[in-house]
Amino acid sequence: GPVSLANRSSNKLLSALCEIGTTSGYAVSIPVDVGHVANFFIGSKSNAVIAEHDIAQLLEFTNRVAVALANSVWRRKLHFQAHFDSLTQLPNLRMFKDIVEASITRAQRDNRCVGVLFIDLDEFKDVNDSLGHSAGDLLLIEIAERLSDSVRKTDTVARIGGDEFVVVIPDLKVEDHSASSDL
Repeated sequence: GPVSLANRSSNKLLSALCEIGTTSGYAVSIPVDVGHVANFFIGSKSNAVIAEHDIAQLLEFTNRVAVALANSVWRRKLHFQAHFDSLTQLPNLRMFKDIVEASITRAQRDNRCVGVLFIDLDEFKDVNDSLGHSAGDLLLIEIAERLSDSVRKTDTVARIGGDEFVVVIPDLKVEDHSASSDL
């Protein structure tokens, strides 16, 4: 709505507008997602009232931006849901397959190897049965964090099933033992 810039220097945007001589204007805020807002401002360096036509154009523009931002947030959420495990935030089976395929392609090109570790938690069902699914979820989250903290930044930890994890270790050296005298 209408904004007077007098005594608004605590807001960084309004403070910056004051510094360039803006004295009045019209502001519109658009919630983007949790914790993020887009601010649009049309202003004047005189105390003139902003024309209704200019305000209407600003509102039309911000409505279009709001739709574009909402679509962007929606696409990011869909991508996350399709590629990441909602509980552990790790890559899921679908993304794991893509990562392994890309790692193998890169390894073949660079004459390197890729390691893949499969980790299945034995008797995990007993945790869920005896302590409940909430405890089982907390355990899976803790395991995901510990695995992630135990690998290199170039490695990938993924959750591919209920109690199944994999670690992809790209860029391993190829050891040539064909000329070894130990044969």
